[in-house]
Amino acid sequence: MSADGELRSTNPFSPSAVAATNWTGRAPVTVSTDATEEALRRVYGYLEPQAGERNDAAAESGPVADPAALRRRGITVGLVGEYGSGKTHLAMHLLRSARLRSEESRFGAILHESYMEAPDGTFDVLYRRFMEGQDPNELRTTLRHYYADAVADVLARSPLTVDTARRLRNREVDADDVVEKLGLIDSILSDRLRDNLLAVTQREEFAVALTMFLRRKEFAEDIWTWLSGGKATQALIDRGFPGPIRGNDMALEAMGVFAMLYGRRHHRFVMVIDELHNILKGNREPDPQLLIGFRKLFEVFEAAGACLVMVGLPDLWEILGGSTRERLVDSIEMAPLEAGDVRNLIEQTQAEVFRTAPVLAPFADSAPALIASVTQGNPRQIIKICQRAYDRLLRTPELPQIDTDVVLEVAAKRPDLPDRKGVRREIRHLLSARGLIAARDTVPAARAGSTPVDFWVTSEGRDPGCAVLVSLSITTEQDSAALEARARQLRAAVPGAEAVLVVIGYLDERLTRRLSGEFGNEPLLFSRHDFAEEFTTTVTAALARIAGLDPRNVEARLLERVTWLAQQQSYTQSYNESLAARVEDVRAAVDRQFTTLRTELGAWRESAVTAGGALPEPVDEAFREAYEVLGRFNRTATAMQSALSVAAGPEDAQRYREQLLDQLSVPELYAANGVVALLTDLVNAFRWGISEWFARPDPDVRLLTRICGTYDALYFEVQVPRLDHFPALATGPDTDDVSQSTWRIWRHDLQDQLEELGARVQEAARRSSAGAGP
Repeated sequence: MSADGELRSTNPFSPSAVAATNWTGRAPVTVSTDATEEALRRVYGYLEPQAGERNDAAAESGPVADPAALRRRGITVGLVGEYGSGKTHLAMHLLRSARLRSEESRFGAILHESYMEAPDGTFDVLYRRFMEGQDPNELRTTLRHYYADAVADVLARSPLTVDTARRLRNREVDADDVVEKLGLIDSILSDRLRDNLLAVTQREEFAVALTMFLRRKEFAEDIWTWLSGGKATQALIDRGFPGPIRGNDMALEAMGVFAMLYGRRHHRFVMVIDELHNILKGNREPDPQLLIGFRKLFEVFEAAGACLVMVGLPDLWEILGGSTRERLVDSIEMAPLEAGDVRNLIEQTQAEVFRTAPVLAPFADSAPALIASVTQGNPRQIIKICQRAYDRLLRTPELPQIDTDVVLEVAAKRPDLPDRKGVRREIRHLLSARGLIAARDTVPAARAGSTPVDFWVTSEGRDPGCAVLVSLSITTEQDSAALEARARQLRAAVPGAEAVLVVIGYLDERLTRRLSGEFGNEPLLFSRHDFAEEFTTTVTAALARIAGLDPRNVEARLLERVTWLAQQQSYTQSYNESLAARVEDVRAAVDRQFTTLRTELGAWRESAVTAGGALPEPVDEAFREAYEVLGRFNRTATAMQSALSVAAGPEDAQRYREQLLDQLSVPELYAANGVVALLTDLVNAFRWGISEWFARPDPDVRLLTRICGTYDALYFEVQVPRLDHFPALATGPDTDDVSQSTWRIWRHDLQDQLEELGARVQEAARRSSAGAGP
């Protein structure tokens, strides 16, 4: 097969585009950038021997009086970048390069390497994760080297055994064999090993533990368990061992012990801690003890002569503070890839996979620049675009190459992100959760010919407000021009209005400045990681500008509304807890409870329907459709009616009874029925509130917006996924069995109806009210 034929039969780009942390075989392609070269320079500099350090070709034959001598300062390198910027890939590239450099070097340093992803939590948890990646055999081998040096120090004192000392330091002979052959006293040598380890670790308990781990095999397993964070056995406690390694201070000191063991004398230790920001997850104002822990972590590795590679988001470095960063961390920022970098990535990837000379084809010469611009240089997204474009070429043999048209086609949508409906749902949830009043699919100021905005967020329901527009990928001049026109149209209709643009997918960086100028702020790229915070901050700042406030103080303005929402959520939580407490009562007297529930529910529904008189037809239709989809989930009550009906024959009645008894013994059924009851109560209460609103002599649109916003906020707190327990439980008499696929459709119908109910009712009520007016 020709090279071109091979190119057309295999996609060389990974569909996941996520950095692998267990490279085997060929390593992924690494494009040479300023960040890559700088990181390699610092790690290679760390690996170089310092003056007087032992070399295999010319080993010292004399004793080392101070085992902690030849100390070098360790280094801490920070790889800083956003998601997908190549941080983890570069970290793994550094480990692999350090390994190759060590193997190729004439300097006989022993390289120890470690990679771990930081867990959520504390340094205590981080240490346990660190120990999960350690090998007791590697520790034992390292300690044998320390023991060999201790024996060599003793033998180097005599001219008769100086050659044996040299051979020990060169690892040409085994220390235990030498001790046995020469009849040396092991206990004395073990004490010397302990003293040497104490000089290295600076901690008596660790020096004792490591000595026993090597020289007292009967305690080795117990000591490894203790080192791994477990409890000390009674035998170890009797020998003065402390409790388990717990707390930030002790965990960091224990990690430092390994760093010192693996980073001193003729050893080198390179450790990568990835996703280090996880430790601070959810803490915009972290515990001061955590910040102290970070500083101690850097200091420990520096003192140990080890190399620590920290990988994290920019937020981590901001939280650490400038003084800590400048004093302890050499930070390297991951820069976006440019057109030339993208070209190199394409050529090198194809050359590596197909074992050919580097070629750009089947990509057109114009493709790399467009890919770099559309993805804003994000390596992960660049690889995904290349992978999908290559797939497009493989599926369409008549395509001559991957040109700009193909790139724009695959960039029109990102399959890894929610669709437009899903993102609107997320935005609706964010607005409701923060007590912000938002109308959906609305034309601000009801200007004829204007295009509705996705959300119109106002303060207390008064204009001007902030429009939220949701768009798919923006990759062409036409895409940008249409949105710019909408922003101008909005401000012409509502002077003083603000606008926020949310983009689902790709945004060509060349269009960002134009859109920012029209919208007054940079478009927000939707992501699963930090969108919620960015969106809330942007909308809050926009409302502050409308009110003429300092955005930093707008939270005080929203405090009353947020407090009100918290009270509503507290009520909902209390209601859930009350419902859970009633479950056991239902188990004990299920027939009576469900009869009572059905009677009360019927009365409540009847009162809800008649409260305030009949609703206008469009509003009433929205509620009827909501009740219809809710009725599909009332299967347990329907089954009970059939089982207790006098129309059922003896055999049918017995069969119905047994089926229901089986179902009622499953706890999940109660949670599912509780969700149905909560949703029904919520819709009933919503209908009652709307009926009361229509009964007012002067219906206030701001009050309508508040009622509908409250419904949205409460609905999003109900645990709708618990309804998934129904298919296998609530079938039986007079009910058709429902397949899982049909049930999922029903559940999605329910979600769609109830998620949109607030918006439908708000719009229908507003129009009905306006039509009834003068």
